[in-house]
Amino acid sequence: ERSHIVDMITMSSYGFHDVDVDPVLILPCGHFYAMSSLDGHMEIHNGYKINEETGEFIAAKRLIAGANDKMVKSCPDCRSTIHSVGRYARL
Repeated sequence: ERSHIVDMITMSSYGFHDVDVDPVLILPCGHFYAMSSLDGHMEIHNGYKINEETGEFIAAKRLIAGANDKMVKSCPDCRSTIHSVGRYARL
């Protein structure tokens, strides 16, 4: 649906979102969001060192036992558990 909000920061809808600049990821529940929004939601910076200029991953961070035992991340729309998304497997 073109009116679905895909960027939780700018509140831009799919119809106005440039997927060539910021791809859209489809979650197992079927909802979809901009990769940059999901990266923030999933706190990807906790699992990877990221080049601030390019946004590319530099290296995986060492994960500390128990540090990621917080509440399981869920879809911002329906609250279904986010699983089976390879990009976030370490988180």
